[in-house]
Amino acid sequence: MLRPYFCAYHSYLENMELLNSEERGRLFTALLEYSKDGTLIPLTGNERFVFPGIRSQIDRDKEQWKKTDEQQASYGRKGGRPRKKPPDGENEKATLLNDTDKKGGFSEKGSLFQKPREGEEEG
Repeated sequence: MLRPYFCAYHSYLENMELLNSEERGRLFTALLEYSKDGTLIPLTGNERFVFPGIRSQIDRDKEQWKKTDEQQASYGRKGGRPRKKPPDGENEKATLLNDTDKKGGFSEKGSLFQKPREGEEEG
């Protein structure tokens, strides 16, 4: 699966310190193009010295993503994570609904929806 982004690390700021705005813009555009489909844009300014280091990080990130994607796909082919069994083999949702109905609300400690006890007045 193709990732629709690349990760821009804060450490890139150190590498770009000496670049002016135009060089930073060309660098960022070149990085986006390279990340998207591997297109190498010819760089003519000082950004050409920064690009290779960031390009190698993009390649490492893509490789890691590819491994993760393949691992997740293999889990999916096996049926995914097994569902957790509710305690004592009961249906969890049914148990929660039944408890709520018995108490008339959502909390055992009291709520706005709790039914009044015998001998208590509403209000």
